[in-house]
Amino acid sequence: MIRYVIPLIALVGLLASGCDSALPTGGSTPDSGSMGGTMSPDPDPQPDPDPAPNPDPDPDPDPDPMGMGGAVVPEPEPGIQITDVLSRIANDLVLPTFVRFAEKAAVLETTTDEWAAAPMDATLREAARTAWIEAVYTWQHAELMQLGPAGADGKRIEGDDLRDRIYSWPETRMCRIDQSLLSAEFREADWLDGALFEVQGLDAMEYLLYAEQAQNSCPAAVRINRDGLWEDEFSDMPSLTARRAELSAVLAGGVREAATELVTAFSVDGGNFAGALANGTEPYEGAKNALNEVYAALFYVDKLIKDAKLGRPLGIAEGCDDDRCPEAFESRHSGRGAAHLLANLDSFEAMFFGTVDGVAGPGFDDLLEAKDGAAVAARMAQNIAAARTAIEALGDNLGTALTETPENVESAHSAIKSVTDDFKGDVVTILDLEVPREGSGDSD
Repeated sequence: MIRYVIPLIALVGLLASGCDSALPTGGSTPDSGSMGGTMSPDPDPQPDPDPAPNPDPDPDPDPDPMGMGGAVVPEPEPGIQITDVLSRIANDLVLPTFVRFAEKAAVLETTTDEWAAAPMDATLREAARTAWIEAVYTWQHAELMQLGPAGADGKRIEGDDLRDRIYSWPETRMCRIDQSLLSAEFREADWLDGALFEVQGLDAMEYLLYAEQAQNSCPAAVRINRDGLWEDEFSDMPSLTARRAELSAVLAGGVREAATELVTAFSVDGGNFAGALANGTEPYEGAKNALNEVYAALFYVDKLIKDAKLGRPLGIAEGCDDDRCPEAFESRHSGRGAAHLLANLDSFEAMFFGTVDGVAGPGFDDLLEAKDGAAVAARMAQNIAAARTAIEALGDNLGTALTETPENVESAHSAIKSVTDDFKGDVVTILDLEVPREGSGDSD
């Protein structure tokens, strides 16, 4: 509501001119056709920027739109808006992460090509492994950024399955990878275009890079074992290692290609999807729609971290029919599962609090505080810190932890659940967010 403060000298001038119109003393300026007198038209009328009819109880005046030199009290700075949060996430977190990953993917392709050229060179194989570790660690941060083209087709707005081409865990199928090794079908130029996600990407590369055994991962009843095809083809380790290196190089090329597509799709010089996300513009139907998509991406902390990465090995989530399923741990060949959990958690925290290089920016916590949800935001921060401590207590090898200190794995799962309880509960309620389809009916 706009109120005008008219200095004494202006008042005297108006009286001298014989103006008998009622002067505005508060509330909106009377309409020239309203009851209670008329007001002479202003020779240079200015629109009232806030035409709401009810008077503002705030005694502080707004700026004088008539330019009459009255005392002016500036309006307070507006609070954090949804688009501020979206811009922080899209421009300062998502796109830079995709760019860093593309750089790591290029190095991975180079080192894997070099290993494929000399497969029995242990130094070159170790270099390829190191490049894989760096690339997949960067991607673990991107796992919580499955937005637009990075997301699944039919699940995310403008989803194009680029994540699954880069990393399809937990859908990895080692037996199918071995079958592809045996058939050498990957030598066909367009093989990757039609290959199942479960036999490509960084997760398939891990199996190939770290495999030391002469056997394959298929059951005895599968044809490659039943008919002795595997033993006939790979009668010695050098031939098997060479084939593994060859397929690794093909997969690394596919990862680098998908990473490049991802950067192009989000960059301003390409599809500028980061810009659309930041502003909630097409293909989004506004900022709230875009925020719901970000929330859906962050739901990874529940379905993948809590359930798949910890709950399934513990035997308390769908996908494990035994008391324990240590083979369900992520990255069990490389032993990088714990490091990847921490990377996931770091990314979740950064996305939630808008943190870049240790500096907090506009985030979900600001939106919560604007709706009297500061206590929830503080609790989220505390629970994330507790979850980090619990995961660090697992050590490097999750399989060993499950065998020797299962109570630590259970504690890590409980700590993550504390995070997700608020994330699926109070955060959704206070911010009026939509739970994604994959979380509907989730009761834990």
